[in-house]
Amino acid sequence: MLRIFSPLIVLLIAACGSIDKNNTTFPKQHAVPESWDAALGVDITAQWDKAQHREFDFWIGEWKANWRPRIEGEFSHAKEGSWNRHSVFPILDGKAIVELVETLGAENGEPSVRGFSIRYYDESRSRWVMVQNWPNPGFDGIAFTDQLMGDKHHGRFRMYSAATRPNPDGSRSHRRYIFSDITQDRFRWDGSNTGDRGETWTTWQVADFYRIGDQPILPAAGKALPGVYKENL
Repeated sequence: MLRIFSPLIVLLIAACGSIDKNNTTFPKQHAVPESWDAALGVDITAQWDKAQHREFDFWIGEWKANWRPRIEGEFSHAKEGSWNRHSVFPILDGKAIVELVETLGAENGEPSVRGFSIRYYDESRSRWVMVQNWPNPGFDGIAFTDQLMGDKHHGRFRMYSAATRPNPDGSRSHRRYIFSDITQDRFRWDGSNTGDRGETWTTWQVADFYRIGDQPILPAAGKALPGVYKENL
């Protein structure tokens, strides 16, 4: 994942708009940061310490998640699915939130899923913007062009894709992500598709998130970030 993390930062800065250089914690040019915390600016500064910018802070922390697929031919979803670890922390002085994902309990210690997402609050549209990248087999084409937008309503976040994606049968669909049942230590995520612009929805997967730690303490500079493996260096 490290091989895509540097472009991630460049694209993130462009996606989030210009940053006031007088209000950042980035190290001076050519300076070597002591840690990823310093390099990424994980402390939330007053500039971004506004209620709307902090709505997604419930997700900051270390989580394990049970990703449960829909049982074919039934209304319900499997009780046990695949377990992932999600490391979530603020960057750019708190303007954006990054999620790094790896599989828990994979054979030989190697994950079958590695990816990340970024979200930030767009004041001009009064919407949350989410972009994600899953550079894994079966997820071809999901990159920074895969963007969702949404807002908080009645304690739930609803994010909708801005564009359609192709389905195996040749049709196209929009996606919806819902974050609900939010407490300090757990919440639920639902992923759904619609091929008729919201007339009908199919919830293809749900995930139950359980907190296992607070905001990740990132390693020293030069060490791998959570979810980054040696073959990606």
